[in-house]
Amino acid sequence: MLDQSCFELFRDCTVRIKTAKNQGTGFFVAPGQILTCNHVVAGAKDDEIEVFWKEEPLIIASIARTESGNPDLALLKVTLTEHPCVYLGREVQPNDALYSYGYPPKYEGGFSVNPLCVGPTDQGRLLTIRDENIQPGLSGAPLLNLRTSKVCGLIKSERSMPLIQNVLRALGGQAIPAQVIFDRWNGLESNHDGFHYRDARWRSLIPKPIGEIIFGRRLFTFLTRVGVRVDPLPFNKDIPQPISLQSPLNLPPPRPDLLGRKAELEDAAFALKREGKEKIVGFYGKPGVGKSMLLEDFAHNEIASDFPDGVVHLTARRFCSETDLLEEIFYRFNEKIRGIRYSPIKIKSTLQSKKSLVLLDDVKLSADQLIALRQMMPKSAFVFTWEEGDRLKRGERAIELKGFSEDDVFDLVAQEQAVGRPLTLEERSAFTGEQRWSNFLTDEDDRQAAKSLLETLNGHPWQIRQAVKLARSQNQSLKDIAEALKQDPSAIALTQRRIQSLPEPARRILKLLSVLGIAGAGLLIAISRADSFEIPKIEDYLNDLNQQGLIQVAKSKYTLTANVSDIINQETDLTQLRETSLDYFKQLVEEKQIEPDAVFQDADAISNILQWAFESGRYADVIKLGQGFEGALAFNGLWGTWERVLQWELQASQALNEWGSGAWALHQLGTRALCLGDNHTARSCLTQALTLRESLGDVDGANVTRHNLGLLTPLPIVSHVLPPIAVGVVAAYLLSLWQTPEYHAEIFPAYRIPTPSAIAPVPCLIQGTESTITQRGNEFTGTITYILNKKPVRPITTAIAGTLTESGWLSMKSIKNPPTGECFLTFDGERIRAGQIIGGASADEVLVDKKTNKVKTDKSQGASGAFQMIETSPGTWILEIRSGKEFRLKPYPKPRPVPNPAVSPKSFPTPKSPATPKTRQKPEDDSGSNQIQTVSPTTKLPPIASIPVQDLRGALNIAVNNKDWSSAIEIVDRMLENASPKEDGDLRKYRLELQKRLAESSQKP
Repeated sequence: MLDQSCFELFRDCTVRIKTAKNQGTGFFVAPGQILTCNHVVAGAKDDEIEVFWKEEPLIIASIARTESGNPDLALLKVTLTEHPCVYLGREVQPNDALYSYGYPPKYEGGFSVNPLCVGPTDQGRLLTIRDENIQPGLSGAPLLNLRTSKVCGLIKSERSMPLIQNVLRALGGQAIPAQVIFDRWNGLESNHDGFHYRDARWRSLIPKPIGEIIFGRRLFTFLTRVGVRVDPLPFNKDIPQPISLQSPLNLPPPRPDLLGRKAELEDAAFALKREGKEKIVGFYGKPGVGKSMLLEDFAHNEIASDFPDGVVHLTARRFCSETDLLEEIFYRFNEKIRGIRYSPIKIKSTLQSKKSLVLLDDVKLSADQLIALRQMMPKSAFVFTWEEGDRLKRGERAIELKGFSEDDVFDLVAQEQAVGRPLTLEERSAFTGEQRWSNFLTDEDDRQAAKSLLETLNGHPWQIRQAVKLARSQNQSLKDIAEALKQDPSAIALTQRRIQSLPEPARRILKLLSVLGIAGAGLLIAISRADSFEIPKIEDYLNDLNQQGLIQVAKSKYTLTANVSDIINQETDLTQLRETSLDYFKQLVEEKQIEPDAVFQDADAISNILQWAFESGRYADVIKLGQGFEGALAFNGLWGTWERVLQWELQASQALNEWGSGAWALHQLGTRALCLGDNHTARSCLTQALTLRESLGDVDGANVTRHNLGLLTPLPIVSHVLPPIAVGVVAAYLLSLWQTPEYHAEIFPAYRIPTPSAIAPVPCLIQGTESTITQRGNEFTGTITYILNKKPVRPITTAIAGTLTESGWLSMKSIKNPPTGECFLTFDGERIRAGQIIGGASADEVLVDKKTNKVKTDKSQGASGAFQMIETSPGTWILEIRSGKEFRLKPYPKPRPVPNPAVSPKSFPTPKSPATPKTRQKPEDDSGSNQIQTVSPTTKLPPIASIPVQDLRGALNIAVNNKDWSSAIEIVDRMLENASPKEDGDLRKYRLELQKRLAESSQKP
């Protein structure tokens, strides 16, 4: 039960109720309590009421009834208590998609409907619902709100209106809302809530809101399991305006210890003062050369007075989108309001008048992104730092930071030697610039050692500091260290000696920071404990490492300096520590997913681990960690990083053939694009996500995707504008049109397919492997894995879907066009006994009719065999292809994109008719009790007036295949009686074609 979907659990809560005169439905609402309509059991004595749960009779203990009018409720108490209960919820809105399951007399095994909520009736005491399939026997059936995943009421009655004299047309029905149910019986709600407090099965299936963001004029709700839902913001809802902060803004402290960069600072200030030039300056250079220190000092440069709106200084390493970085700058000028994200247009309009100095350290953006950022704030000046390589262009000033000169190295060595001891009065004056530090480097050996370090290390300031620290820590002279470096002048050797001299807890911290990238003390302790290593007095070690220049700290977060991470990675295998961190973060996001701010505290470290997992091929971990991490990124403005994570998830899903996760990633990518105004990307991603979710039977997810897709312009795809229950019916109708190549393509222009180029045939042999099929009512969905005898042999997996008709015939087929080297699959069978279905499997060559440009199959080319399906548990079947034969397959190439991006040939079902099963032959390799029985269905249609509404499409398919144009026209006339406005127009055009075929056939001899 824990693995069942909400729909399976929902149906397990329903019961069939039967009396001498009536039949209806009920459902468990609390332990031992069944709710139904009073009129279902009205007029029957208590001992005349039969209740069946899973076809097992239940013993009724007592019956509480209301009046026959409103609210028309009855509560049956039974002795059974070990059963699931529906989760009632009061929330329901007009246009909410609903789902119900009940027991009409014709379908004692259960019947599904997908009504739509029209709205409240009779001051909210009733709900009006719309669905043409609501019929007697569904009274008392629960209504599942697909938006909330809770039961919002129960069906009371059908609702009809006169269409023509003495003819009624069913429009839907009336329902009793959950609020009325709770009001009717005191104590029922507490019993209901108590059950779900103890039993978490249903609660675990309800998407949980992670949070809401108002983005522009849209409400952005992040839900677990289904993804982001976007709703238009009510017009009467005002968005709070940004609250301006006072300038000057928060700046880093001045750097009195900055040495040797006077020329670079003056060059940058001069470049920003030039007229007629882009006000962009960049500093780049090797790690540890002093870029960050220089930028901090530049924040206090006298040029800052030229910018009346102040100075903005921030670290930009986490931003991979200029839009996200611009928003972060925006919040340096304006107070951040929880739950509000302003549109890029609003942010740009606010910042374009600002005249400020923007200092961005360690940027990861490209040159084009930097220029785009600059253009959004035309009156401001920008100073960036990044690692090696000139990213600027078109005349912007890029300054490379190189090693120190001799005088600067003397200053550096003298300053570093003063660290850790009390300063003299004269030495203190060096911090104010009154004296040079080199005046205190009086020892000739130290001066010669400084010259040697200058030559050996190319004046690299961080490496020279490390040499001085190494001499002090090992109680050696600087001259000895300099001489040793001449033998091995690499920076790696120097830093390795520094690291090797540290105690084990300190080295452990460096390893952790190499894995995580950036972390606070609490995270370092947590990961270390997860790896069974305790770091005592971690603050002392962190302070010591900071003083030694091996790590640096900002806002209580620690990172490694210069090339320390590269050195640790070279000398230590950190795989085990990364895997420990990965497991820790997976558990963290699972527990804290609905607390995005708690997850965001470690966002940088999680991003680093997630990237490592993706690059290492740990795709299942990428999906799990990525999905739990998304909310933290989305709610904290890192939408560029969010997009990158989604792309990783999508690629991981493709690598694993995990299309449920792929559908999630496509939904999130499309919704993100929708909010950012990129309608083209939004439509493409959401359409693909919807196709996948529908094919996988993910009704909750499909509803959210369809809802978001509806915020774009309407789509010309029937399955995207109808409830999920109608998708298969409409698809069958469209297939019936494709069956006859003579029909003109202009009738349905959206479904044209480009003619593929000819491809040489290849020999194929269809061989089966076991595949799981899921049954929901009479609908079957799943995947089948088969092998074609190509070299090399590879298994092919394709999605299939089908229906079990009233007559007992099962028909399933491929629901997507096959790519190169694959084929259409069709399965036709008959249920011969409970729990087993047998029949024939076929694989057909794919062709395209050049005249009409439509897909068809070549009946002369194909492979056939037998299949069997065994029901392993309720609603779950195992399908196996049992034999096959060789044939020459002409592979169908990947079609060219059609003009409308919402119509993808990949999502086309196979055009082979599902309604005309072939005679099954006994497989040559079968014997004994496993023989496949011969099945000989008839294709003769019964009287058209006697065909149920739900079977009209299948009957039309048979009529068209038999070229029985008169019957086809009669069937279309019946279909027109209940057609939607869109379907009505298509059917009428189709009827004209049928009349034309009838006239042509009558003229033939």
